[in-house]
Amino acid sequence: MLNQVVIARGVVVIMKRTVELASQPGNFLVEIFAFLAIGISPANAGVDTFHNLYEKFQSEYWHESTIINDIQTTAFNYAAMTRDAIKPDSLYFRIIKSLEQVKTPLPVNKASEAFWINVYNFAAMKLVIENYPVKSIRDFKISLLRYPWSKKVIQVGDQVYSLAQIEKDILLKIYQDPRIIFAVSCASVSCPDRRPGPYTGGQLDKQLNDLIHEFFRNPTKGMVMDKENNTLIISSILKTDSHLFDGSGDSLKSFLCLYVEVPVCNWIKRKGVAIDYLKHDWTLNDITFADE
Repeated sequence: MLNQVVIARGVVVIMKRTVELASQPGNFLVEIFAFLAIGISPANAGVDTFHNLYEKFQSEYWHESTIINDIQTTAFNYAAMTRDAIKPDSLYFRIIKSLEQVKTPLPVNKASEAFWINVYNFAAMKLVIENYPVKSIRDFKISLLRYPWSKKVIQVGDQVYSLAQIEKDILLKIYQDPRIIFAVSCASVSCPDRRPGPYTGGQLDKQLNDLIHEFFRNPTKGMVMDKENNTLIISSILKTDSHLFDGSGDSLKSFLCLYVEVPVCNWIKRKGVAIDYLKHDWTLNDITFADE
């Protein structure tokens, strides 16, 4: 019994030391060994390494809510991202390498759903970083057709994906959750705010619900009640993806009511309240463009 205790303590010490080594920049082989030591497969090790690095990346460059073109939005320091990205040991470079180590397909669960949302959002920023400076993700430097979503941009495992593939073929097709359209960021000021950290499987439902709730409380890009004209004016992303709500105004209103206060819901569902859409501002969510 005593020998078993000693051995167990020894394993704990080795695991602890290995994980400490894995946290040091650039120790990719040690990171893999660390996850093997605690019983996680190499495929999952790539996912977890990406998550940890992406969390640091978000906290490093994310800026709290600011005003760009009179729109209240969160923003990023893309200039700093671009300067750091050229360094071989940068977070940007290490994130890209970590994703190449992921083996797909992943199991269908909340953790994988959060993973693909995070990959999408990083890939959107990658498009910008590779072509910076730009004023929009739809800049001609990124896509001559001004449609960057079809451009192959990020390698996960052995496959290179476009933003459209991640959103349409993986996230919406597999998980069938309309809340996803609020979480995948088009890197523009009119998109829902970006979180300061990554999405996680254990907190995903709460994170998505909180995001949408706050989005509809933002009259500069989420929702406006024009009571004088009996019109509800909402984000144009709900028009683009109206098929997720059966193309029905009543279905859409029911969805909105999940995220607004009861008095607001009661007004929205009043007979005769029309739906209109806010103009989408494609300006990059770059702190450089903040209003003075």
